[in-house]
Amino acid sequence: MLESKTHIPFGMSKEFGMSKELKAKYIGGHKAFPRQTHTQVLILPDRLELVKPSLIIPYNSITNIENMDERKISALRIALLGIFGVFWKKKCLYTVVQYNDGLDEQTVVIDFGEQIDEIQPLIYQKMLEARHS
Repeated sequence: MLESKTHIPFGMSKEFGMSKELKAKYIGGHKAFPRQTHTQVLILPDRLELVKPSLIIPYNSITNIENMDERKISALRIALLGIFGVFWKKKCLYTVVQYNDGLDEQTVVIDFGEQIDEIQPLIYQKMLEARHS
C-alpha cells in the first residue's frame, strides 16, 4: 500500500507514477460496510482501492459507474442508509460504483469532493480498458 508522509486534504490527491492517492469520503452502499467514513482512495493500474473500509475493486469487475446529485441519490440513500438517510442533506455530486465482488452485486458511493470531474472519468476509462483487454 502507498504510504503518505504528508497530510492530503479532503478532495486533494498525490501522484505516484501510474497510481493516484486521494482523500475522499465513503458514503456507504457496500453490504458489509454501512457506515460513512473518511478514507483514502488509491487509483491503481488494475484496480480501485479504498483504505477504510478495506475494499479492492478490480476495474474488470465494475459493471457501472455514474454520478448522482442530491435529487438522484435520495431514493438510493433511503435504500442504503435507511430512514435516517432522508434527513441527510448535502449538495454535491457523488460517484456511484457498481461491481460484482465474486459473490454478490455491490454498490459503493464515494464523495471525491472537487476532484470528481477528474477522478470519475479516470475510473470510467480504466473500466473500459479492462473490458477490452
